[in-house]
Amino acid sequence: MFEDLLVLRSEEGLRRIKSVQEWMERKAATQQIILDLLGAFPASYVPLDMTVLAESDQGNYIRKKISFTSEHEDRIPSYLLVPKQLTQPRPAVVCIHQTTPQGKDEPAGISGKEELFYAHHLADRGYITIAPDLITAGERVYPGLARYNTEGFYRRHPDWSALGKIIWDVRRSVDLLCTLDEVDKTRIGCIGHSLGGHSAFFAAAFDERIKATVSNCGLYPFQGEPYPFIWSRKPRLNPNCDFIYIPKLRNFLSCDKKPPFDMHEVIALIAPRAFYNSSSIAERMGDGKVRVTRERLEEVYIRVREVYTLLGAEDKMEFYLFEDGHTFPSEAREKAYAWLDRWLKNPI
Repeated sequence: MFEDLLVLRSEEGLRRIKSVQEWMERKAATQQIILDLLGAFPASYVPLDMTVLAESDQGNYIRKKISFTSEHEDRIPSYLLVPKQLTQPRPAVVCIHQTTPQGKDEPAGISGKEELFYAHHLADRGYITIAPDLITAGERVYPGLARYNTEGFYRRHPDWSALGKIIWDVRRSVDLLCTLDEVDKTRIGCIGHSLGGHSAFFAAAFDERIKATVSNCGLYPFQGEPYPFIWSRKPRLNPNCDFIYIPKLRNFLSCDKKPPFDMHEVIALIAPRAFYNSSSIAERMGDGKVRVTRERLEEVYIRVREVYTLLGAEDKMEFYLFEDGHTFPSEAREKAYAWLDRWLKNPI
């Protein structure tokens, strides 16, 4: 059973959260617990220093290849898709790629799976979209290392985490959007599949500027996970994928201890902002094991919905389950795009 998010433990025993103020206190405490595991964000910001490297006409929008600063001596190559003939500021969406070698090229519609061209799809729907390369992908592969090998990152940041870095880079992408006159700063969203899916809700949990979030095939609770070390593996455990999300999680898993938080607690931090999750209940790993079950996803939904209900925002959370494997099927995708339209194109 997942922990009840509205129960507080104290010296007097257990009591239920009944006010928004009590939830906000619980929220702040949960964010700190997560940050203690992920590692702190940089203490200061550096100028974005955006550079436009190339432009191309894509019919309904202009695709700009850009680069901007994440932290000192670290830049984020990205695609910025801007619809033509703008007469007023538009909603914008950060589009986070899956674990794919081409990185940003896939959501931007340049190469990869068409179902995952969501930056392109949304630009065609009138959104300004940005598709950044995450570390270890696209043009951000560390010298001498394979794609999705985080060894280079941990040489520079031994006390941080790759997941913490992804959150920071998404935040910097939002910073960039907020500098653009074409963007309505009050209507910024985030979307992703797989790696991009859980990156999206982790980023939204720590950035209140993200008003609507879509995660597809990115929700895998620690509890019941058949491969718990997938979140903190050492490179030698799987030479084909050396991406280490949260090194400090190993301190718990190696001792069979329960991690200090789970995914329903992360998602609850987004409330009362809009959150849409779509997940496959037919997704199997190479050995045939099911990665996540309907029962676990439904329990996450129930627990998170209690928080949304407390905050009077029941209509701002939706779960959709499908049986098409690790993919973003057309029905789930159209529901996701309609969800973003509802909360970013209409008055909030």
